[in-house]
Amino acid sequence: MSMFKFRIRFRFEPGDSLSEDTTELIVGTARGDLRLTARGRAIKDADWLVLTGGPFASEDEALSAGRRAEIALLVYALKMGSGIDLGRYRPGGVLTKAGQEHFAPSGGRALQDEADLTVFQDVSGTVFVGFDARGSVARSTGRFRELIAESYGGDEQTDSKLALALELFSMSRLENSPRSRLVTLATAIEAILDRKPRSAASQALIAALIETTRKSSLARNERESLVAALSGLRHESIGKAGRSLVQALLGEKEYNGKRPAAFFQRLYALRSTLVHKGRVEPSAELYGHANTAEVFVKDLIRCRLQNPRLQLREPSKPAGAVKRFSAHLGRWLASFGVRLVEWAEGPS
Repeated sequence: MSMFKFRIRFRFEPGDSLSEDTTELIVGTARGDLRLTARGRAIKDADWLVLTGGPFASEDEALSAGRRAEIALLVYALKMGSGIDLGRYRPGGVLTKAGQEHFAPSGGRALQDEADLTVFQDVSGTVFVGFDARGSVARSTGRFRELIAESYGGDEQTDSKLALALELFSMSRLENSPRSRLVTLATAIEAILDRKPRSAASQALIAALIETTRKSSLARNERESLVAALSGLRHESIGKAGRSLVQALLGEKEYNGKRPAAFFQRLYALRSTLVHKGRVEPSAELYGHANTAEVFVKDLIRCRLQNPRLQLREPSKPAGAVKRFSAHLGRWLASFGVRLVEWAEGPS
């Protein structure tokens, strides 16, 4: 019966490596051993490393285990305050058929040494061909073993949103520009937000607004644009969702002298200004904010990993909040020539 393995080719951020003199490191986990190699070189001297696992009975099983190992690598990077390049979007060469024949060992085969996760059939005599070079400085091997085994061997599943946040955090460590770092880190927070539906009263108001807009005399494309914008209001804003999440997870901590909700608000305001204007005022001190944002996002994702099923309490709504919301939207619609009919919040 055919068996399959997974293979992840990755590298640490510039300046990082593992302090391992050997050419192979075995990481024992509750789900089986993982093997870290460096294509025949000492691990501490390698530019790119390869983590393999298996064999598995099916390709799907190998792929699932490989995804778990990727998460384990990203969690390691987060906890070490480092970055890992999984090479997912890196252009590379192609191993031609002639190249495969040239590099294949006798009775074996040669495959492309691609970055990212690869699942392959476990055939004796398989080699991977590729060329790279880069220098680095060593990190502790023991900590690598411990964190990879803990994450890969654990029972907790990491959902796709949290996996994306981990990847964005890791990639932010590879950015030199404070603008890019800050935008990437803010996006990592947005990736794990769970925007709750607004109250039933607000939902009813939005439905009425959508119906009013659809019946208006506006041009079709303008009506569709307004309806799409109104539909997005069915869920709470990113700002509100973010403030609720960071306050629940980070509690009384402070960042640049601000509580988590206030720091998130400032961070997201900077992100919005950068995305829409391309720059911020010099007084914004982007370098300082980007550095603090890294600590903030690192803490936030670590807490989310430790509390994956955390239920955020819905804050109580002040009296008349829906009416104020209605008045605000009514003024906005009026700017397009759409009149909002009188709407009641319901019995008091």
